[in-house]
Amino acid sequence: MPKLKILFISHSSYLFGAENCALALIEGLDKERFESAVVLPADGLFKQRLAELGVKTHILPLEWWVKNEGRLLHAQQEIPLALDRLLRIIDEEKPDVIHSNTSVICWGAIAAALKGIPHVWHVHEILNGHPSLQSILPLPLLYESINFLTDRAVTVSQAVSDELAGFVEPAKVRLIYNGVPCHAAAAPDKLRAELGAGPKQRIAVCVTSLQKYKGLDNLVAAAAKACTRDERLLFAIAGGGSPEAVAELRQQVKDLNLEDKVFHLGFRNDVADILAGADLFVLPSTKEAFPLVVLEAMSQGKPVVATDCGGTREMVLEAETGYIVPVQDPEALAEKILELCSDPARGTAMGEAARKRYCENFTLERYVDSFASLYQELSASAKAPLNSRQASLLNCFIEAYLEHLKTMRVIPNLEQELTLQKRQFAEVSVQLSRQQEALLACEREKTAQAQEHAEQLLSLARAVEDKRAHLETRLENKKIEKADLKERLNDLADELALAGELRAELERYLDYRSKEIVNREERIRQMEEELAGFSTLRAELETGLQQRDAEIAALTGRAGELATALEMAEAARTGLEQAAAELNQREEEARRNRIELEGELRSKIVEIQALNQRLRQVEEVMLQEQERVAQFVALHEESMTAAEGLRADLEGRLQQQAVRIQAQEQMNRQALEELARQSALAEAHLAAKEETIRELGEMLENAAHRLKAAEQELVLARTAQEEERTACHTQLREREQRIEDLLNSLSWKVTGPLRKAYDLVRGR
Repeated sequence: MPKLKILFISHSSYLFGAENCALALIEGLDKERFESAVVLPADGLFKQRLAELGVKTHILPLEWWVKNEGRLLHAQQEIPLALDRLLRIIDEEKPDVIHSNTSVICWGAIAAALKGIPHVWHVHEILNGHPSLQSILPLPLLYESINFLTDRAVTVSQAVSDELAGFVEPAKVRLIYNGVPCHAAAAPDKLRAELGAGPKQRIAVCVTSLQKYKGLDNLVAAAAKACTRDERLLFAIAGGGSPEAVAELRQQVKDLNLEDKVFHLGFRNDVADILAGADLFVLPSTKEAFPLVVLEAMSQGKPVVATDCGGTREMVLEAETGYIVPVQDPEALAEKILELCSDPARGTAMGEAARKRYCENFTLERYVDSFASLYQELSASAKAPLNSRQASLLNCFIEAYLEHLKTMRVIPNLEQELTLQKRQFAEVSVQLSRQQEALLACEREKTAQAQEHAEQLLSLARAVEDKRAHLETRLENKKIEKADLKERLNDLADELALAGELRAELERYLDYRSKEIVNREERIRQMEEELAGFSTLRAELETGLQQRDAEIAALTGRAGELATALEMAEAARTGLEQAAAELNQREEEARRNRIELEGELRSKIVEIQALNQRLRQVEEVMLQEQERVAQFVALHEESMTAAEGLRADLEGRLQQQAVRIQAQEQMNRQALEELARQSALAEAHLAAKEETIRELGEMLENAAHRLKAAEQELVLARTAQEEERTACHTQLREREQRIEDLLNSLSWKVTGPLRKAYDLVRGR
């Protein structure tokens, strides 16, 4: 059985969603049954991968019939020449089926219709409301053209089928879900290690390009809401984009203080590893047809939270394999993310259900088998060649499209010329405005300088006044200080008079004390004389005592003699009784004498003891008096020393005060002279400043006149500018009217054949 040859027509040489689908299909087709060839617009990664598979490629840029972000792609190619080259490629390859891998180019379908070869139009896009793709033709006419030119319109989702409903015959529409291979993760822990995530942290991943309609701003806003409720959450965004888009994303993350929560990983080839390390997948897009990355996440067993756009609802089953949330609703997106993260067991169960749904509906094998069956079906049924009516209709369509394309190519030039004129007008307006602003700024600057000069002069005048007031204040203070000094001098004079009185009183006191000391010295001299008398009396008493002692000794001797005689008499008593009486008489007399002598002796001893006691008292009194005299003399000497010190201190203070008074009077005279001189200078300076202020007032008046004249000139300039602007607006309106008339004429010229073709299509 001969192989079926499939010629693929690709709009791009990159490897994005549609290109990956075509590559997976080419690689998955049975090489024993199918042979592939591919037409690419340029070299690129797509061609390299096809070369690795041994697939033959042809380089032929084909113009898009939709604008991409307002630009016509490959518009430099001449369509007839490109179509002729495509027909020659078809003659060379002799394909059994021609497969156009996107709806943005129509030349594969036109060439297939001209050659009578079955054609498959693989529609990946929903053009209605697409954020970057805009049809050149009205969408109904474009979809009617697809219906007229193709044998089968394969849609990637029911949403795309609904887009074509009413324009493409239902029998021609075939729904074939895209399939993706299930790649095993080489390093499932790589993402957690890269983010530094702990075992309890939850990671939400988004794999997408950094384009506006991908809704990453909504994802970051949802991340801000979710992270405030659950600090364990981390967000990873994998995908490349323009430097502006990357900077905008990072700025939004920084503005919301999410640098440690939201991470941009850049473009990555290890998508399987990233998805394997995540806890859930998030798709926040605002417009999608059938996002393949959702299938990749489902193949890795991850629950999906996606926005309700395009075919996402056909992939994700609500509350079974994930959640569908409204478009551009960060609150709902955050709520579902938190719901999955707060219940890991439920998330795991949803991920398993997602893997099961992928295996049942979205495997690469199912996708390839569906297309293989379609190719077999188309090759088995012979395609009737175009009849004359259909050929005429196709030629009419091509001619109308070429005319319309010429118009579309002219319009950018006209728009560019109009933009250039508007820019020139804007530049002229800006120049005039700048000149006016410069003139006003110059006048304002002059006025400001004059005002500043006046303010400086006024400030100087105020400073002079302040200085004069300060000098007057100083003069008043000096007068007050002078009065204080006079008062202090009077006080010092009073103090000196008081000190003189104190000195006289002190001298009188010293004289009194001197007299008292003389009296005391006289008393001491008298006491010394009395003491000398007492000493003489004592000597006399001692002499009398000695005489008494001698008499007592004599008496004692006599008593001894008497005792001896008594003894002799007693011895001779026997012989002398007459003498005994005499002796008794004498003995009695001797006893009496002895008693008298002993009484006199005792009285003398008492007198001596009294004299000794009196002598000791006199000595004690003299000692005490000597001590008092010594203390008085010491105190008198100290008082005299203190009085002399006080007198010297008072004399020194009087001399210093006199010197200070003389110096202060000299300073007061100098201050008065300086104050008079500064007052004269201030009055002269003030007179000069008043003259300067008068001149400045005249200058301000002249400046006001000049400013008024400048304002009048400015009014005239603005009037002239307004007239010139009105003239420019009139010219622009005339040009816009001419362009509009030209577009209307071109539109009627172009849409005539288009309407004829449309009527033929609708009436067929």
